[in-house]
Amino acid sequence: MAEHIKFDAWLRALAKNSNNSFVRNSENTIQQLFELDRSLPSRYGWLATSVEALGKQLEGAKSGEEVNKIYWQDMAHNIEAYEVMVLWRGTELMTAALHSLNPHEILAPAVLSRSLLELAAASIANSNIIQNTIENVIAASMSRAGLHTCGQLEALLLQIIHGTRISEPPEHIKQKNILTYIEKVSKHPDGKDLRIVYDILCDFAHPNLLGNARFWAATLQKMKDDSSMVIMDRHAESVVTTETYSLILWALGWSSSCIRTSHILGQKAVQAILKRWPESI
Repeated sequence: MAEHIKFDAWLRALAKNSNNSFVRNSENTIQQLFELDRSLPSRYGWLATSVEALGKQLEGAKSGEEVNKIYWQDMAHNIEAYEVMVLWRGTELMTAALHSLNPHEILAPAVLSRSLLELAAASIANSNIIQNTIENVIAASMSRAGLHTCGQLEALLLQIIHGTRISEPPEHIKQKNILTYIEKVSKHPDGKDLRIVYDILCDFAHPNLLGNARFWAATLQKMKDDSSMVIMDRHAESVVTTETYSLILWALGWSSSCIRTSHILGQKAVQAILKRWPESI
């Protein structure tokens, strides 16, 4: 269960004075995510069925409708497990980001908020696909009898749960490049600032300009040889840091909203499946 962390006074004032709604409402949106996390138990039993075990269950089915029931209940278990993992990952990253942001750190919360943007963009895109697919399948199952399966959804769940980009994985579990999700979600009106915020935060995550400029406090004076004396400070506060705090808050607020919405969509999909094909008591 995620720790309940509030903004320090300076951070709350910064958010309150922002013209951007995601920044201005960031603390409230983050707390809503933490509240959702607290509604879940600290341990979760994922009823994961191997391909072999599922095949045996399906072979023992006595009717097409029983096949549908076994198949879609397994789908529901995997969807719910995915949504739990996304929520837990999100709140763990969020907790760490706030722990470092409250004491005026820049680099750690910038890197953590960038990771949150990636998680949020992927989860909201995937959960919308899941929700829409389930709605279509259930509608089809109500209008005509027969087997109702969805290979595309099977492939998606396999990829988003077990996908990786380490070494050269088989194509069916090769995870998508994160920019695919970033670009897709950026087309939504609420994501119009996503790409620029993400790119700036990436510059902090990499050994690039902004990560270095974080320590530049001021140019003290020009020297006789026309060089400049730049004062560096481990805890420098400047225009760069002030603007970065706002970008981090945008990322935290936007990510919280997306991860929370993603979880709700996933739960609706699970509930719809189990309403159509109820589990035995």
